Amino acid sequence: DRGILPSYMLPSLARARPACKHLCRAAAASRGLSDASSIRNPSDADALVKALPAASFKLLSESIGRRLEAESPIDARSLAMEADSDRDGSIDAEEFALWWRRRGPTLLTQMSGHGSGPPSWAQLGKLGLLSALPCFVFGFLDNSIMLVAGDAIESSLGAKLGLSGLACAALGNVVADTTGQLSGSTVDTVLRPVLPNPRLSPAQQQMRAARLTTASAGAVGIIIGCLVGCFPLLFIEGDGAEGKPEAA
Repeated sequence: DRGILPSYMLPSLARARPACKHLCRAAAASRGLSDASSIRNPSDADALVKALPAASFKLLSESIGRRLEAESPIDARSLAMEADSDRDGSIDAEEFALWWRRRGPTLLTQMSGHGSGPPSWAQLGKLGLLSALPCFVFGFLDNSIMLVAGDAIESSLGAKLGLSGLACAALGNVVADTTGQLSGSTVDTVLRPVLPNPRLSPAQQQMRAARLTTASAGAVGIIIGCLVGCFPLLFIEGDGAEGKPEAA
């Protein structure tokens, strides 16, 4: 629902200038105040909101949600689904606290109109790490599982079915890609809360520097991950020189 997210976010969203301004005006109007210019900080706005009846607070939350969606490229429904980590249709205090620590600063920056300049080197570094590490994990799992699964298939089914080494490797790749697809969301869910947040606005995310950083860091991450994922070759017994005809 459009109003559910602002209802949870009102105390923190009051720090965002557009939201705070609208909140102060609406709350002041609900108390019969003709001028909200004397409300200059979030604590004043919070005091007014606490005095609102439940029905008025719900209407005010819905109104703020509509305005936030109109003034910024933020979809309240998608944010609520993102915060609902267990997908049970409701957001408890623990879920919201975890989500807000991770996403709150970025949202406040977006709604307050800041972050329109080019991203800093520090932001690009964090963005690169955020892009590279999940790709590294995917490359590592993909290559290592492919090698292990391919060797197991060659040892068990290869001889019985007359499969070549390349066919066994291809079947191992099927297993690896399927595992990567099923675990992709899990890896992302585990890593994102512990990785630094670059706090880029939507405009900064579309800038050339940010897009190049995302693409290049992801490519480097998956290359290194695939190389490290070759470690099963150290333990898999190859044919080596066995079975090769001796030179005449």
